[in-house]
Amino acid sequence: MRRGILVGLLAFIVMAPSALVFAQGDASGPTVGGDVRLRTEYKRPYDYFTADGGEPTGDDATFMRTRMSLSWELANNIGVMFQIQDSRTWGVDSVGDNADADVDVRQAYVTLNNLQEMDSLSFLGTNDVDVHVGRINLPTIGDGYIVAANGWGNTGPLSWDGMWIDSSFGSEDLMFDVDFLWADLQNNNPPTAPAGPAEGSVFWFLQGGTDDVDFVGGDVYLAAYKGDFGALTDLDMQIFGVRLYSNLPEDTLDGLDVVFEYAMQSGDLGVLDIDSNFMLIRGTYALAVEDLNPVFGIGYSVASGDGNSADNDVETWISPLDWNHAHLGHYDLVDNSNIADLFLTSQVTVGAFDLHLDVHFLSLDEESDGWYTVGSTTGNTGATTTDDELGTEFDFYSTWDCGESLNFQAGVSLFQAGDAVKEITGGFDDDGTFFYLQMTVPFGQTK
Repeated sequence: MRRGILVGLLAFIVMAPSALVFAQGDASGPTVGGDVRLRTEYKRPYDYFTADGGEPTGDDATFMRTRMSLSWELANNIGVMFQIQDSRTWGVDSVGDNADADVDVRQAYVTLNNLQEMDSLSFLGTNDVDVHVGRINLPTIGDGYIVAANGWGNTGPLSWDGMWIDSSFGSEDLMFDVDFLWADLQNNNPPTAPAGPAEGSVFWFLQGGTDDVDFVGGDVYLAAYKGDFGALTDLDMQIFGVRLYSNLPEDTLDGLDVVFEYAMQSGDLGVLDIDSNFMLIRGTYALAVEDLNPVFGIGYSVASGDGNSADNDVETWISPLDWNHAHLGHYDLVDNSNIADLFLTSQVTVGAFDLHLDVHFLSLDEESDGWYTVGSTTGNTGATTTDDELGTEFDFYSTWDCGESLNFQAGVSLFQAGDAVKEITGGFDDDGTFFYLQMTVPFGQTK
């Protein structure tokens, strides 16, 4: 048994009795749950920078992720949770070079619910206060372009040790939600991964907003990251952003959903100054068609690039904690840095199947900054990169929920390479194909 599991189990044993100090009400017995996820993938080319005999190579792999959790409601307002995970690639010795990707502690935390109901904390004057302390998955904030739980990866989402406070203030007519997260990040990527938060990096996040105003809701957030990230050393970064979304009264343009988000980065990267920005605008409309429930959308996002590498500013958006797979194409060809994405989305339900078709028109924000692949912190540039068109990706995927104990997902992605791909790679302009088939078997009570 690995030392990390022993440490996590010890922390769980220590936290559970300590939480009883705050316990109110009756306890319930422990519950066991988990899931097994199996996914086979094929990509050709696997990426546009790995070649065999002058041609991009294809690759296939089968991933297996197993999670088991023990949760225990000690009282009405106290809960503890302990979860281990085994993550491996079939045919790869996970005890050798891939040691960080085998069995380890995913989560071990205490949840303190409704603390405002305790007499000793009534001075808070809040409507709701929940506190999570320990090791827990990174949550998704907003649309997940800034901070997201990456559930696609075989070892994700990113785990962190720290505290998350979820609270609400106000009256029945106007309620404000406030979240505070402080995290000592742990990099769960295997050692061969190109980038990730270095162990011991600190991240905190403060967000506040309301959806009790007619026509528009919104929130503002302030975040900071300090520590190394991949090839980026001495990163001390702050993010300030605002997010607005439609909150239309009932019977007013039913089915319309509009989101606008803008964020700025500042701080230091070594001796360089950070000055970058991100913007998103997205609209979806759900048609009132019984059984089919069609939803159509259009949007545009842009994460800034650096057009002048000779000055003292870093204008490339640094994106260590987002989830590219959910937003920038399932092929996972680009990171959310120096990238613009005009996208179309569609969804329809046919019986037990949810069918999706997304289209991404991907281009570089600054040609000279280069192409940031997933997990990279340095843009790939060609000798003479004069075109900003990376290409167009079509993602067709479907989910099939067979009940509480079985779920299937399958998808095909087609990438039509643009002129910038050929210039940056030195001649590769092959179109790409990505296929996957995934099965998930949950059991017991899962989290």
